[in-house]
Amino acid sequence: MNLMFKFMTKANSMIYYRGNRITDVQNALVRIGLLEIRHWIIMIIVNDITGKGNSERTKLALMRGIFAEKLTLKTVHKACREEAYLAGMFSVIEAHFQSDLITLLEKLRIPPHVADALLGKPGYLTDLLQFIHSYEAGAWDQVSSFVKALGLDKNGW
Repeated sequence: MNLMFKFMTKANSMIYYRGNRITDVQNALVRIGLLEIRHWIIMIIVNDITGKGNSERTKLALMRGIFAEKLTLKTVHKACREEAYLAGMFSVIEAHFQSDLITLLEKLRIPPHVADALLGKPGYLTDLLQFIHSYEAGAWDQVSSFVKALGLDKNGW
């Protein structure tokens, strides 16, 4: 019930307001859109995994997910935007569940490219996560290297 209340409140917020009030779930789903709903559900899952009292970790997950998605849209890997969002969101759980990360990833059934990135296997999403970690740490030399490797425009990202 609490989830439904939050969902309907979100659908009727100013961000989605279109002149009429939403009163049923079907119209709320249409108004918010599939991509936004996926993002919202993933955020709830991450929040449940990391613990209810850990709002800072949830905020970090959300920032990483959005940052990864927005960066991906600026590269030749635009088709990977949802996977980039997932990798960014779930990147906060790697430290939390390092010993059981493989088991957790299998239970979540996330796309193989995302699981590989979280496990540190070579690939675009792994490079993207390393870029985000370098950016957060202020390691600007590494950030510059990743900008070149990811094919980002220095002035446009």
